[in-house]
Amino acid sequence: FFSIAGAWRGTGVIEHVVVIQGRLDMCTGGVWQTIDAGKGLRFAGDTAHTYRNSSDQTVHFHSLIHYPRD
Repeated sequence: FFSIAGAWRGTGVIEHVVVIQGRLDMCTGGVWQTIDAGKGLRFAGDTAHTYRNSSDQTVHFHSLIHYPRD
């Protein structure tokens, strides 16, 4: 089991999380969701968010952060 809180980003930042292997639990805006391999989640980077692996399986995922142009 692991859990890590993501850093809050600036206004207008969009984050994309794509699970490559395993299953990842994510909390965004106070709501927990489970993301299976091959699926993803997009959310505003300026909101509180937490990543968690609550299983005994390894999880591999990509976190892509899109910063808006000024």
